[in-house]
Amino acid sequence: MPLALLYLFAFFLAYTPIGSLIGASFGRGMLNIKLAAVIFGCLLAVGFSLRKIDELASEYQAGTTTLRVVQGMLIATALFLLIYSPSWAMNLGVSYR
Repeated sequence: MPLALLYLFAFFLAYTPIGSLIGASFGRGMLNIKLAAVIFGCLLAVGFSLRKIDELASEYQAGTTTLRVVQGMLIATALFLLIYSPSWAMNLGVSYR
């Protein structure tokens, strides 16, 4: 759940027109900086989650197959969101400026 909340916050951060809120125009370069920061933060969160899953698996003595399946599901979800989020933003009419 914390990973989902982080992703939702990152989505709003990346696609909120910060320039309009403060009365300045940053152009397309600011979007690239925001997107890079969001992707970096989400990748850090995924890495942290993978380590936590590994710790829990060793604590509860889960099998290697179970561990790999859970980690694979987390990575697949992260990749899915990384690929499809920009198209969702475009369909919702989110402004990049």
